[in-house]
Amino acid sequence: MADVARDRDVSSVRFSELFGPGVAPITLMVLASTAMNAFEGLAVATVLPDIANDLGRVDLIGWVVTAYLIPSAVIGVAAGSLVDSVGARLTYRLGVTGFALSSIAAALAPTLFSLIAFRVIQGASSGMVISAGLSSIGIALPERLRARALAAASTIWGVLGIGSPAIGALINQFSGWRAVFWAIVPIAIVAAVAGWNAVPTAVGQPDQPHPARRFDWLGLTLLALFTTALILGLSKVAASSIPTLLGAGALAVGLAWWVGRSATPLFVAKEVLGGPYLLPNLAPFGAMAAVPGFNSFIVLYARVSGDQVGLWAAIGILGVTLGWTTGANVASRALDHRSERLVITVGYGLMISGLVVVAISAAQVWLPIVYAGLFVAGLGVGTTTNASFLLLQRVAPESSMGRASSMHQYLRAVGVTIGVAVIGAVLFATVEQRAGGAGELRDALGEGNETAEAAISPDAVDALALGMSLAALVGAGILVLIALLVSWVDRLSRSR
Repeated sequence: MADVARDRDVSSVRFSELFGPGVAPITLMVLASTAMNAFEGLAVATVLPDIANDLGRVDLIGWVVTAYLIPSAVIGVAAGSLVDSVGARLTYRLGVTGFALSSIAAALAPTLFSLIAFRVIQGASSGMVISAGLSSIGIALPERLRARALAAASTIWGVLGIGSPAIGALINQFSGWRAVFWAIVPIAIVAAVAGWNAVPTAVGQPDQPHPARRFDWLGLTLLALFTTALILGLSKVAASSIPTLLGAGALAVGLAWWVGRSATPLFVAKEVLGGPYLLPNLAPFGAMAAVPGFNSFIVLYARVSGDQVGLWAAIGILGVTLGWTTGANVASRALDHRSERLVITVGYGLMISGLVVVAISAAQVWLPIVYAGLFVAGLGVGTTTNASFLLLQRVAPESSMGRASSMHQYLRAVGVTIGVAVIGAVLFATVEQRAGGAGELRDALGEGNETAEAAISPDAVDALALGMSLAALVGAGILVLIALLVSWVDRLSRSR
């Protein structure tokens, strides 16, 4: 993919311009809403054991997270159509208000079932906020400032990615798990104040308006069922998940058939992986599937591999996060003078190189080198995701910015879900084959304590190290396949 000259003056772009006249309100909204979602997603996970102890039903505690993730992803897509029809401002106001109120309700929840219900509302509200916020970047900010805005948001996410678990644990230690939900409320209020009037209103009619403009409830239902089946099927790496995954596949086929024939579809198929949308949507999907999933297993790998004091485990969980944040900031400056396609290509090179380093060093348990490889891979993730989103907002017309941005975010979320499942499948299969069973590994992951980790046999430890190496190779292979696919489609398009 050849580089092309930039078509705008970016020679003097500075981060301070994000806070200049007419731009500062949008920047503050993006940063505040990013902080709100980042803190919620990372802090709540730290108090799940205490929620289970207080409200009971340990067998359902995972739904406190799942009940947030599914509506966040699905309603985020639906909110894209809302942004394109009634405007980002109303969508944002509804979302941030719902988020604040559902956070209060979650803090007061008397039972686990009521907490799960409030988490559904919280997740749906989050999807609306994310959709409106991302769309606003493409609608309200000059193109020359978008890369800087995304880099600033990535920095906020990275800082809270490091600090939120510790903050959540600290709040829980002194005030209990309910205080974590109360702590979300003032952040949501700040986000509401920052974006209440800053987020743009309606931006015009869609490219091909239909007289009725009916909402696609069937499409939303199919997407919700598909997402639920996919997350549930991938949440447990076992043969019992196969029927659920087959059901997800059938729902995907049904959804594709429906959006192709509906007069007012939830999303337009060609705006997902068609034509100019292929690279900006498929590239970050591959990045999210190949790299971030290692964060779910890296701590266990470090501890059972001999890191008794937990030093490298603590450092390792930050490898991808710090790399991601750094990559996003570097990309924001590189994009001043280079095309998105070139920056994405560099990002893929970094991810593949980093994962190859992990593959070589993980089997030998060279922990510093493993984490160096994850940092490099994280650089590639930040570079790729930043450039991909900017490319998407450059090729998408303003009248469909909501749908395009929301589906882009949905594909990223699905990529993470698939990535965690693929890495877990490789790890469990390797331990199963080499050590005669993966029960010890499942127990250690499920219980997350040193006693369970210490019970893992030496054979299982060696198999886990080999599994990490193989998982890194699989991730690199996914990236290579996607790069080849995009290049092939590009050549095919040019030949026509």
